[in-house]
Amino acid sequence: MLSKTIADIEVRIGELRSEIAQHPLSLELAILLEALDKLRSIPAASEAMELRTPVRAPESERLTLLEAAERAVEEAGYPLQTRELIIQVPRFGVTVGGSSPMKNLSSILSKRSRRLQSIRWNGGSGWWLKGQPLPRAHAA
Repeated sequence: MLSKTIADIEVRIGELRSEIAQHPLSLELAILLEALDKLRSIPAASEAMELRTPVRAPESERLTLLEAAERAVEEAGYPLQTRELIIQVPRFGVTVGGSSPMKNLSSILSKRSRRLQSIRWNGGSGWWLKGQPLPRAHAA
């Protein structure tokens, strides 16, 4: 009985591998992985890729999501859109979860942040430090 179950599972795995191998995304993935391996074998490319890899803060230095968003805005020196904050906060050891990260982060900042406020900025909206004048260099 057990050997039949194992054989059935192995057959199904083989079928799935065949189906997946025929999918267009499977081919694209194989091409991209091969290209990445080749690029990594080039010394200059390896060094450049390491420089672009985001550095995460050690566990003991990680901030809360609110602190990370506030720090990102402070370091930028100008208002950041929600999508920009989602890109920036992982540098501080946090990420925005859920199926709609932009909505989640916007909601969290709107309801909980005592230091950031949503403002009109360059024809859209952004998050800026409450009570701080807008920088002139980036003003709309």
